[in-house]
Amino acid sequence: MRITVVQTNSMHDKARNIAQATALMSRAVETDRPDVLVLPEVWNWRGGTAAVKLANADRIPGGEAYEALQAFARTHKVWVHGGSMIE
Repeated sequence: MRITVVQTNSMHDKARNIAQATALMSRAVETDRPDVLVLPEVWNWRGGTAAVKLANADRIPGGEAYEALQAFARTHKVWVHGGSMIE
């Protein structure tokens, strides 16, 4: 079994964080051919006040970040551990 750890630079832009994680995972699939991809904690959102964090929280299941990981795993036939997410 091959496992690839993906490091992101999460910020207070959820769409950018999801796009960054997806791009890095795509590159890892091409170069490493992993069975499992592991993202870091709070990869989908970092920063802001408690109110801003709450406004950007992901629904589990069904939120943007959750759906992006699900689609990626299905498309590339890999397991994805989403670290932790603001939910």
